[in-house]
Amino acid sequence: MPKSVFGEGICSLHNGNFMRLTWRENIVDVLDSNLKVIETMPMFKDVKEGWGITRDGKTLYISNGSSTLTKINSETFENEGTV
Repeated sequence: MPKSVFGEGICSLHNGNFMRLTWRENIVDVLDSNLKVIETMPMFKDVKEGWGITRDGKTLYISNGSSTLTKINSETFENEGTV
């Protein structure tokens, strides 16, 4: 990743790919098993900073550094609320 971009959270996806968040650039990279970027997309709706990401098989949980986690559907990438 370019030195100008600060990468934060990364997690595996159900299809063998990985998802990497950026801290303030508001982008998400999907990487293949060799960690090559295969897709870049905007940060998820209502997520301003990507600090950490994990999943439970169905839902992605995104941290912005606060006590609130944003729930994202891992298939549709739609925001499903907060915890």
